[in-house]
Order: sequence, then structure tokens, then C-alpha cells
Amino acid sequence: MNKQTLQQFIRSNGWAWPGGYPCALLMADGEVIDARSARENYRLIRRETGKDWTALEMFVHWEGAPLYCAHSNRPIESAYGIPEDELELETGEDLAQFYGPSVRI
Repeated sequence: MNKQTLQQFIRSNGWAWPGGYPCALLMADGEVIDARSARENYRLIRRETGKDWTALEMFVHWEGAPLYCAHSNRPIESAYGIPEDELELETGEDLAQFYGPSVRI
């Protein structure tokens, strides 16, 4: 990742423009970090001190469960939330809809 892209990510506070979609920074070890952690550790990322701090790319987190920053554990929410087919069935009504009316709860 070049210096300019990293600086744009940090200055955006983790939001894509236009659109205002939440973004994260993908690191070489497969983890993600948020813009605040990237700002706090800018020198480590620029120097690429080991695989842990090598930034590969910035990406928009479109949908799915929130990602968690590997450095601070802050949530990075998705733009469109969790798709319905990924939601866990939590209520008896949902179970009845999933398994059919013959299920007694």
C-alpha cells in the first residue's frame, strides 16, 4: 500500500467517500484494523515492521457481521448489516417458520 492511500484512509476516519460506507484496512497477517488504530500506529505501518504491520489494502465492509479491529477490538460495522440468511434463529416464531408449523415450542 502506498503512503498516499494510507493517509487518505486515516484522514477519512474509516469512511468511504462518496457514500459514507465503513472501511477497514487489511493487514498482511489477515487481520483488519480501523482508521483510529492506523492513525495511532502510522509509523509502524509505514515502516512495515514485520508481517503484523504490513498494510495490503483498504476495503469497504459491505455486509455481514461486524469486523473487530485486531489492535483495539473496536467494532467495524458493515454498510448493509447482516443478511437475513446469516441471522441466527432466536425466537420460537423464527424456528416455527424455519422448520414448519409441526414443530412445538
